[in-house]
Amino acid sequence: MLWNTLFLLLPVAAASGWWLGWRAAKKRTSLKCKNPPSDYFKGLNYLINEQPDHATSIFLKVLDVNSETIEVHYALASLFLKRGEVDRAIHIYQNLLARPTLNRDQRSETLYYLAQGYLKAGVLDRAEGLLNDLVNDADYALLSLKSLLNIFQQQREWNSAIDVARRLQKRDSHNYSVQIAHYYCELAEQQPTQSTAWSRAIKAALSSDRNCVRATLMLGNGLLDLERYPQALNTFKKIEKQDAAFVYEALPAMLRCWELMEKPGQAMAYLNALMTHSPSLAVLSLYAELGARVDGSDEFKSQLKEYVLHYPSLQGILSLLKVEGVCQSLLGDRALTGAVMSAESSALNYRCNQCGFQGHSLHWQCPSCQTWGQVRRVNDL
Repeated sequence: MLWNTLFLLLPVAAASGWWLGWRAAKKRTSLKCKNPPSDYFKGLNYLINEQPDHATSIFLKVLDVNSETIEVHYALASLFLKRGEVDRAIHIYQNLLARPTLNRDQRSETLYYLAQGYLKAGVLDRAEGLLNDLVNDADYALLSLKSLLNIFQQQREWNSAIDVARRLQKRDSHNYSVQIAHYYCELAEQQPTQSTAWSRAIKAALSSDRNCVRATLMLGNGLLDLERYPQALNTFKKIEKQDAAFVYEALPAMLRCWELMEKPGQAMAYLNALMTHSPSLAVLSLYAELGARVDGSDEFKSQLKEYVLHYPSLQGILSLLKVEGVCQSLLGDRALTGAVMSAESSALNYRCNQCGFQGHSLHWQCPSCQTWGQVRRVNDL
């Protein structure tokens, strides 16, 4: 503990010693440095006796806050933050703000650092208050708005997030239309499906980003709930043009529509077309499962065999064997079948294009980098 404390405060002692020497040299008193104030030795005594809080307070008093020393205070606070001692860093920033010697730029900088300290401490309301004070500061407006956006996302205050993102859109080179669309989708999920507020949010999402797959999926599922199956299917089919990587996410609902419409042939034709221009083992599995239930023709079996030979997989081969009725005793073993399915499903099927995060399910906001709309199903072929 003693050595850790000594290591922590060595930069402070060194900085204060350098500053005292520099000030003495500047005054040209002599080559000998002016004797340090008695408080300096008190600080060292606290340091040796493992009382870092008292030592820090003493060193801060020794180093008067001015344009030459404020960076030393910032460096000490940064050191505490890196060590996870956020409360001590906050104390330093608060101590700086209490000094009347700070100029306007230094006060703004310190306010921003204090806000970041509150963010790290999880005191979001205080951070929000400080950042709102800085949004009109030319030097810190952009940084403050970005921090506010982060706060509103954490607190799920989507209307406030939309407002801040729009303000950022006018100042920043980054395009915020995609995440604004997701904010509207989040608002829609808080409303009863098909309510006025729900419809308004979905419409706003697509207005912000016409390629918002999430909003299209929500709209299609809403139409499915209303038993408007043809309209739902037409809505889901738009996803191919928005982002073909998300087509699979709509397939269960689409198959449900065709089933309720009693048009399995249309479902088979659609899956067959997908295997032609957007092949996927997941689509192949759905094609085999549906065909085994509703078709069973030689043409279907031949087509399935061609797909399996071209895109071999354990699950595909198992599906083909079931359809062909081969080795029924082996395939009837539920444990074996379950093991094959488990091996297929254990793969990490989703990946974030932004940071590379991988997972088993779709996240509209990446759990790792917090980016919206970048997690996609991995192409398994």
